[in-house]
Amino acid sequence: MSIYIFGDSITRGHFGIGYVKYLDTSFITKGWNGATLQQIITFSTHHIKKIEAPHSSIIFQGGVNDALYSYLSNDTNGWSEYVENKKVSTPPTLSHWKEEIVKRLQKVQITYPTFSFYIMNIASEASYAREDLLSITTQYNSVIEEIGKELSIGVIDLFSEYEKELSNKSVADFLPQNNKSIEEDAIFIAGDEEKAAQLSKERALFLTTDGIHPNKDGAHCIAKAINSSSFL
Repeated sequence: MSIYIFGDSITRGHFGIGYVKYLDTSFITKGWNGATLQQIITFSTHHIKKIEAPHSSIIFQGGVNDALYSYLSNDTNGWSEYVENKKVSTPPTLSHWKEEIVKRLQKVQITYPTFSFYIMNIASEASYAREDLLSITTQYNSVIEEIGKELSIGVIDLFSEYEKELSNKSVADFLPQNNKSIEEDAIFIAGDEEKAAQLSKERALFLTTDGIHPNKDGAHCIAKAINSSSFL
C-alpha cells in the first residue's frame, strides 16, 4: 500500500525540522509553504491523479495557516502582507470554511473511491501561550472532527500529542515578527537539529523553533501521531 501526505511547510520541512524522516513507514510527501487546508487539497489533486496503486492512503496535514490567518487578521502587526494574501483564498466564516473543505474532500473521494483519506487536526505551540489562538485552534479542530464523521474520514489527532507534551510546561508566547524572519530562521537552521534546538532554547520553546515550525522534538511528536494511527 502506498501512503501519501500532502501538507504545508511543516510537511515540506523547509522551516524548522522535517518530521518525515521519523515516520515508521515509507511515505511520499509534498508540502507547500503557507498553504491553507483548502489549497492543500486543491494542489494535491495534480499529484493524486498520478497515483497508480489502487488502494493508496492519502493524508492531508494542514490548517495551521487557516488558524493563524484568523488570529493574525485581528492584529496583523508585521503580518499584513500574509493576511492580505490569505484573504483571497480564505472563507469569511468557519461554517463557510467547512463547506469548502467538505466540497473538496467529497470530490476526491468520489473521483478515487478505492483510496482511503485521512485528515490531521491542528496543533501549534504558540496556541498554548496565547488564549485567543488556542480558542481559534480548538474551533477549527471541532469542525475537523465534524468533517471526519460526516465523510467517514479518519482524523489524526496531533493536537492531543502536543497537549501531552506541553501540558505541564510554561510555554513562551513567541511568534515570528513576519514571514521574512521565518525565512531567516530557515537559512540559519538549514536542517541542523542542534541549531533548531538553539533557537528553541533562546525563545523558551519546547516543540518548535518559532511557535509554529517543529524542532526535533516537535518533529518526533508529529511522526508519533501519524505512526500511532491505528487506522493506517
